[in-house]
Amino acid sequence: MEFKKKPRHPRPDEPSTRQLAAYERTKKRKQDALPLLAPLIAENQLSVAQEFERRRALIERTDQKMRDLDASQWRAVRKRLYDLPSRLRAVVLARYHGGRMPREAGTLSYLLWRELMGVEVAADEMPPLSDVARLELIRGINDRARQGDTWTRYRRAYSVGAMAFLAPGFQPSADADEPHVVLDVSPGRLSLLCDRVAAYDDFSHNTDPSGERRSGYFEILGTRFRFEVLYLNTGDDGPATVPWNIDLSRRWVWFGLEDEAVDLSTAAVTDGWCWRGRSRL
Repeated sequence: MEFKKKPRHPRPDEPSTRQLAAYERTKKRKQDALPLLAPLIAENQLSVAQEFERRRALIERTDQKMRDLDASQWRAVRKRLYDLPSRLRAVVLARYHGGRMPREAGTLSYLLWRELMGVEVAADEMPPLSDVARLELIRGINDRARQGDTWTRYRRAYSVGAMAFLAPGFQPSADADEPHVVLDVSPGRLSLLCDRVAAYDDFSHNTDPSGERRSGYFEILGTRFRFEVLYLNTGDDGPATVPWNIDLSRRWVWFGLEDEAVDLSTAAVTDGWCWRGRSRL
């Protein structure tokens, strides 16, 4: 872990005369604002010693809270780094140590995101994981994708039937023969659909046979829908070889009617992360 150097300004044991005067003015202003309650307000105001002790304690708690946050971010990004095969980890670290960039957890997290785009990796290259651990990782990423977490590189795809529900008043024209996800859909219906999938928890053997929290069925305004989370590589639209790793796979969340089959070629797709051709590592 690396922490940015933070200047430590000396804190005087005793407040200055200007600070004392400012605090007394603040107390008086609060009393003058409500003259009838001034005695009651004065009784509940802190003395000078109590107030400045409170401020010192607050500064110390805030500093510790920020250091704890930095440490938790470093632990999370280091785990992502060491969940990679050694050859990919070496590439990311070489870029991190070789560039003139802030030595922060966010920098390393960005490099994990950026440098692994389009990288091909076989499942047997990954560090060993038990089936239970692998399943829990996949479930966690799927939940995040359904809830719109951009770190999963998710995109949303709507079937023909779903678009008919989302854009009930659309009329084909010479300029557009099918509805556009942003321009023509009803914001209220789109919110209902996305929020329902994000909060969905009725997973069972019938609705989610894989047990990966990736598919389900529900009803909105009398119409039956289903959704499915698809696992894709970061380098193409093929199936992900390591869907349990958030840096080496991406998610598409497909929405459709209950009787529709998944077909990305006819789906309307929202803007989002898409793969770009890169040299393979």
